Amino acid sequence: MKKIVAVFVLFLFLAGCSNDNKITLNNLSEGPIYFNFRAKQYIIDINGTKTIEEIPNGVYTYATTYGIPSSATSATVSGNAASGSVTFEKENTQILLIYSATIFNGAYTLGATMTSSGSGGVTSPTSP
Repeated sequence: MKKIVAVFVLFLFLAGCSNDNKITLNNLSEGPIYFNFRAKQYIIDINGTKTIEEIPNGVYTYATTYGIPSSATSATVSGNAASGSVTFEKENTQILLIYSATIFNGAYTLGATMTSSGSGGVTSPTSP
């Protein structure tokens, strides 16, 4: 009987430790986004969405490279769209990072807006 109780307590402990931290990337820009995060590259096509799940608590940096449309003659990045950090300080934190872009007189500008369900996961929002 003690073994059954011990196994049940262990199961409850492990079930209570589930971590559903995730970051969702939404690409509303006019070219693909290459999101580099935790030693992996994630490609988000135009109008695409990618969710990265089961991220341990901590602070992580990211870097972004991007494709530009053929009509662009120059390209710049606004604010933290190129790189930044995200914080997962508690279990089940969800972060949404939306990339968007403008093109004006051939100049392509990529920006991003980030929101978080946690208090520490937001960097300054930027938009073109």
